[in-house]
Amino acid sequence: MVARLLFVTIWLALSVSGCGPQWQGSSKVPSPDGKCVVVVSRELQAANDPESWWQHVSLYRTGEEKENQIGNLLVFSSEKAPRITWEGPRDLFIEIDDIDYSIRGTLGRRAFPEISITTTIKRPTRN
Repeated sequence: MVARLLFVTIWLALSVSGCGPQWQGSSKVPSPDGKCVVVVSRELQAANDPESWWQHVSLYRTGEEKENQIGNLLVFSSEKAPRITWEGPRDLFIEIDDIDYSIRGTLGRRAFPEISITTTIKRPTRN
């Protein structure tokens, strides 16, 4: 009985330790006036997640940015990073070419009411 309990404990510890997400780097796109910055972080999911890659898009005030965090604007499943452009100090555009499965987003309205955020999602046609 003790050997069986020990085996189950070791198996669970090894199983859980290899199943967490791995952050694969971040990129930053500052606003033209330097007051804000968009951070895009890429996350590789564990083998038990149906989606391999997640992109996290966050908007921060300059100096407060954090890398490798869950996105406060958008989180979506795709291997492709979004294109981030600023059309002015308060006009942010996020363009996503493809989403594999899911997307969620708050678009930062409460934290950044002074910034206009536009998101475009393009899905390729599949035959």
